[in-house]
Amino acid sequence: MKTNPDAFKDLPRLEIVPLKDVVLHEDHDERRAERIVARLKDEEMLRNPPVVAAVDGGKKYMVLDGANRTTALRLLGCRDALVQIVDYASPDVVLDTWDHLIAEMPGDPFLDQIRGIGGDLRLTEMTVDKIDDLLAKREILCAITTVHDGRTWAVRQGADLRSQVIYLNRIVAVYRGKVEIYRVDAEHIRNLAHDERRPTALIAFPSYTKEEIISLTLADVKLPAGITRHLIGGRALRINLGLELLRSDMSLKNKNIQLRDIIRQKVLDKKVRFYREPTFLFDE
Repeated sequence: MKTNPDAFKDLPRLEIVPLKDVVLHEDHDERRAERIVARLKDEEMLRNPPVVAAVDGGKKYMVLDGANRTTALRLLGCRDALVQIVDYASPDVVLDTWDHLIAEMPGDPFLDQIRGIGGDLRLTEMTVDKIDDLLAKREILCAITTVHDGRTWAVRQGADLRSQVIYLNRIVAVYRGKVEIYRVDAEHIRNLAHDERRPTALIAFPSYTKEEIISLTLADVKLPAGITRHLIGGRALRINLGLELLRSDMSLKNKNIQLRDIIRQKVLDKKVRFYREPTFLFDE
């Protein structure tokens, strides 16, 4: 049976690569990773591949989306990972930022813990409008709004990018693993009073450039979990690849031959669909 080559030319680039060559640009979220490990054990398949970009001359694959899935695969003893490889320089890959909303953590002690980090960390009270400008210009490390009193604090630390990321990790460590972290967009700072989760504080972060993300990754300096937000056109979802193939000692070449056969069959069976419109998924 002949296959129309046009049916394959616009498909996303999917490959099985050595997990040891897959690197994270931000830390994983322990709670989310644990949930994914449990789900993968139950289903024995990887539904959605992490999205990566080739860096370091193609020697490494930097995870843009899927740090927790990548970590879960490592915890489950997989030798390799199924990934979707994208061109990081493409305008179809947009780098944005999440803010962190935390709940059920005392407000004043929380700020005391931040101040207790020490070093040259400084907190200065500011208005929200000034905070927006400082974050946009990357003149502060982050901003903290305490919900019980509506006050906003600029957190400053004047060293280089590497040092700033180290301090950011110390700040996030104050609440990571102790409370649920909700990722929200920057405009949420103006709507805290109407949030039904009864939040304690909002931590707003500045934006980074793609070049900075690559530089930090190659220097083995990770941002805290859930800060960067990559918007990626043409995401590959529901591949549903069995974990047995990722665990096996089969050669990488033969694994990718099997992967291509699986994708080819899905195309022939008309199971591959491309949705141009934004889509809501209710089982993530």
